[in-house]
Amino acid sequence: MHSATTSLVMIPNTDTSRLKKILDEYSGVDGINTIHHEKLGDKLSCGFTTSAMAFMLVEPTQRLYSAYCTMKQLKSDTSTTFKAFYTNKQRLNFYSKLLNGTEVSNFGFIGIRECFHKSVLLYADYLNVDLYRIPYSALPDSDICDVSQISDEDRINIRELYANDYAIYEKAKSLFLEKWKRYQQKNQINIAKDKKIIVHLGPPKTGTSAIQSWLNQNALSLNKHDIFYPSHTADENGVSSGNFEHILSLDTSSGNYYFDDTKLRDTVRKFENSNLSTLLLSSEHFYYYLIWFFSRLPEATFIFYIRHPLALIESAFNQEVKRHLRTSPFSIPEKIRFNALEIVSNIANEFKCKVNYAYFDNKLFYGGTLLSDFLHQLNIENLANAAENDFQLNRRYSPGALFLMRLCNGFADANVRRRLDIILQEYSETQEAFSCMSETVLAEANKIIEDEAVHLANINESLDLEKLMQLVSAYRLPKQADNLAVDADLTKLLKYVRAKNKALYSTLIKQAMDNRSSPGAEVLLSSVKLTMGEKAKLTFKKIKTVWVG
Repeated sequence: MHSATTSLVMIPNTDTSRLKKILDEYSGVDGINTIHHEKLGDKLSCGFTTSAMAFMLVEPTQRLYSAYCTMKQLKSDTSTTFKAFYTNKQRLNFYSKLLNGTEVSNFGFIGIRECFHKSVLLYADYLNVDLYRIPYSALPDSDICDVSQISDEDRINIRELYANDYAIYEKAKSLFLEKWKRYQQKNQINIAKDKKIIVHLGPPKTGTSAIQSWLNQNALSLNKHDIFYPSHTADENGVSSGNFEHILSLDTSSGNYYFDDTKLRDTVRKFENSNLSTLLLSSEHFYYYLIWFFSRLPEATFIFYIRHPLALIESAFNQEVKRHLRTSPFSIPEKIRFNALEIVSNIANEFKCKVNYAYFDNKLFYGGTLLSDFLHQLNIENLANAAENDFQLNRRYSPGALFLMRLCNGFADANVRRRLDIILQEYSETQEAFSCMSETVLAEANKIIEDEAVHLANINESLDLEKLMQLVSAYRLPKQADNLAVDADLTKLLKYVRAKNKALYSTLIKQAMDNRSSPGAEVLLSSVKLTMGEKAKLTFKKIKTVWVG
């Protein structure tokens, strides 16, 4: 492992600190040594081994403009022009002064900011460490600073003034691309020309459970259409995580999942030994491992569903309550964007991978259903009863069910919550859909989302702007569930739970009584008394505090 002797040179405005943080937090490395850029000259003059040093560079004009934007944000004096900034003699040829004649080829590792995701993989490979799943919040979602407004005159001037820096950068990038080519040759999977791989990336909350349940149950029918779909397990509600166990593994020492190259190769080998021509893999978890899929399977076709951001926000809230112990009220993030689309588009562009974008809306589904649309993505048009078998799994709770589980998340144990979830899902199947948002929120959000749709379509030719706009305009909110609706549904639901499973109901009440300090337990006990007809009142003030915040 190189980490004990390798030092990362911290160069400003290059995202080097982000690279360090990722390796520190999402790998088994015991901390990476650093050298402040101002100390590099001293280290080199003292005979430090350059082969044990690593750094990251960014295109010189980009670095200058990023530094300029940072200065403008930090200083109250905003009168300095960009030209005055980059012509300052102290800033000229920063890379050249920093390296002081040292050949970039002598350094152990060179990263390139414009290829940040590839740099992460190469740096981990250089350190000989494995990476766990990296949250996308830790990765850059766009360029450091938008350079599109820089004039042609300024670009020409910078090229001339910073000719030495450009020479160093271009040499470094050439070396980087050579190393990337060798990395790909070592890690990518090549298959026979008459075979292909399709990977359904999800993302989460785009009907993945329903798709995977159908695929799993109809593997033989898929075989007849020349498709190999590895089988997987499902829970008692029919919900699964798809083929994730065929690709991902759990590091028991850390509790983190990682992309398992051995598993992927074993899965592909089984496929190649079959007489089928297409390997289909599907899991919403795959969305979180894009840099590995894109680097290991550069010739594969990836399927990615785009859903209206507000629908995803509400769906995610439901899932957090159902599966992740959320007790806090529904809230809308400050920025409403096509977050998942931005991420996959940005990374796919860097890796030059083929992504087929599909649009998650009944009016845009080929054949009118999600399943028929997905089969169309596979070029299957004549699978009998496919549309008729389309169904929903892991559907949303009713207003009362969502409220009840939020209360229980604060005090009930895992076994009670699991058993309660089964009943709440069964109950919710008969209830009308609802929304936590108003039409005003939707109208305001759509204005922002439409602008972003235009921007994304302009920078990604694989996106269909017309369908993106249809996706935005076609989205309709179900009826908003106010406090009265929640209160009425909760009263009805508690009676339903008691009738379905008296033992579970009694256990739930006992756990609430044993945890009266929990606000959720207090509200539930008040509601239970109201349901049972005793002299108690669940005030709208209290339910409003817990429901909408």
